[in-house]
Amino acid sequence: MTEMKYYEFNKHEYYALIKAKTAQKSMEIYVENVAGESVEQIKNEGTPDLLNKYDAFVKYGLAPKEVDENFEETVKYFEEETEGLLLIDGSLL
Repeated sequence: MTEMKYYEFNKHEYYALIKAKTAQKSMEIYVENVAGESVEQIKNEGTPDLLNKYDAFVKYGLAPKEVDENFEETVKYFEEETEGLLLIDGSLL
């Protein structure tokens, strides 16, 4: 089983923190859920930063959420083995 990685899109038009098994998959998730016309466009804007699990969790845990979550729910969602969006630029909500 491939370990989950955490990608921070902070050089792009909109911020996002995405958990995915590969950088390629993280860019696909970014295009599908955040912004961009194609993965190639996102690559041209810059490579997302790879965060360690601790730093990603701190950013995720401290960020304001649309839905109230207790600490247990926050940890559970973060630890799920499903690739997806953890944080998105607040201007897109």
